[in-house]
Amino acid sequence: MQNLSAEKIEKLKNLMEFESRTIFTVKPQPVVTLMGTELSKIVCGNDHVLVLTQDHKLYSWGSNE
Repeated sequence: MQNLSAEKIEKLKNLMEFESRTIFTVKPQPVVTLMGTELSKIVCGNDHVLVLTQDHKLYSWGSNE
C-alpha cells in the first residue's frame, strides 16, 4: 500500500464520506476511515472483518448475514 499524506487522507475521507453511508460492492475497496491509522489486529471470518487499532478502537464490517 502506498503511503499517503495526512492531507490526502483527509481529502479522501471528505470526498467519500463512508461513515455516513452503507455501501455494498463485491470489489475490494479501501477503508478510508482507517487510512493512516496504526492497527494492532485484523481478524477475518467468512462474512465479517474486525479491526483493532493501537488506540483500542474496534471497527467491524461484513455482509450482515
